[in-house]
Amino acid sequence: MWMLPCNDLIIIGNSNFMQPLPLIKDEEQEDTINPSVVACLEACKFCLVFPQESPHDAVPKSRRPHYSDKLKVLFVKEEQQCPFTFSCDGSCLPEGVCLRAVIVYIRREDAKECVRRCADHSAIDQDGGTHLMSSRHEQVVYDISGGQLSVVVPYFSGQEGELGRTFTFEFACRSSCKTPLKHRPMQVVFTLEKGDLILGKDTVVVKVSSSPYRDMKNAEEKLDGETRMLKADVAESARKRKLKSSSASWHVGDETYQAMVQEDIAFAQYARQKHPEWWNEYHKDLGSSFDNGSE
Repeated sequence: MWMLPCNDLIIIGNSNFMQPLPLIKDEEQEDTINPSVVACLEACKFCLVFPQESPHDAVPKSRRPHYSDKLKVLFVKEEQQCPFTFSCDGSCLPEGVCLRAVIVYIRREDAKECVRRCADHSAIDQDGGTHLMSSRHEQVVYDISGGQLSVVVPYFSGQEGELGRTFTFEFACRSSCKTPLKHRPMQVVFTLEKGDLILGKDTVVVKVSSSPYRDMKNAEEKLDGETRMLKADVAESARKRKLKSSSASWHVGDETYQAMVQEDIAFAQYARQKHPEWWNEYHKDLGSSFDNGSE
């Protein structure tokens, strides 16, 4: 095992793999891709998958990575090998395809900052130097160019399984480590690359801690509590809106009734003044109706 800086790369392992690889390109590159390459992108269907956890796994639950479908977050333990499985139709991929993994901060105000190890873990003599993410692959490349720290491995050398190919990576720091991480949310961006082209891309939000299973359960319970409170607030708001709507309808009806009464009074005054004979006759008939009704 040896390490050599080369064109802003740190190369570990086989010298046949010593070639500079591009960082993640902007989506603007799609304008320059010919139709045959676009067809390849659609055909390979590259994506990250999380197999169902087995109850017979030999690794203790407290040390295993856990993916939460509810939170869409992968909880992993620091300095513990974490397998990542990728689904991809390898038959449509050319030779020399590489898998690149780079960690980025999620928040917009942090997006341009490079994600690196904290000072304490950088002082530890480990492969990867300041890279937060590392690999034990024999042909791993630690890229330090372009303002980001990425890990690159040849894609076709991974362990092939039913779902695709599996690669293991490690995370040197916890998300709670002091500067520069400081609990800032981050995600891993995986890209399938061939030369200057990106053939596939997928991402996953990660949280690194000493007890991933505990943290996942606590986060899910917190989300469930917040969801219940939100549903209760929505139900209460709906109830208040319904009461307010009913009250408004009653007031509208009351105002309409008052308007009708005023119209009747105005009509009676007009009839009594302009047509006194008719009014007197009408009033007599009205009075007799009440008198007969009272009997």
